[in-house]
Amino acid sequence: MISRYLTLNSHLTVDQIREKIKLRQCSMLEAMVCRGMIMAYVTGDTHRIDFFFERLIGKVPNKIEHSKPDPFEGKTIEELRLMKLQYEEANRRSLNYIEQNSERVKQQERDVIEIVNQFGNGEPLADIPTTPDDSTGT
Repeated sequence: MISRYLTLNSHLTVDQIREKIKLRQCSMLEAMVCRGMIMAYVTGDTHRIDFFFERLIGKVPNKIEHSKPDPFEGKTIEELRLMKLQYEEANRRSLNYIEQNSERVKQQERDVIEIVNQFGNGEPLADIPTTPDDSTGT
């Protein structure tokens, strides 16, 4: 019923709704809904507006559930074994990559420490060479 009254009166102006209530051209429930519409409009009461929209459109769900399909569902034993081998290979490659790059990072750290030890005796940073060939400090 409330949604019906909302729909019937939503196109009217505030003055038209007041006049309708004043002339008692509506039921008590319709008058209450119309007064609520006027109060929501005049005061900007978001709770009333939400209430009316929930009656017209429906309540917005508070929680949205997300689910991923099971990657192993419907797989045969052979397919699962193949997937395991692929995961193990990818893991091995990742560990190798990390190991190789960690050596490179450690070497870079040693290079920085060496530069700081050579040029870090209170000299301005502009005097530190920016490349290995730049020994003049320019």
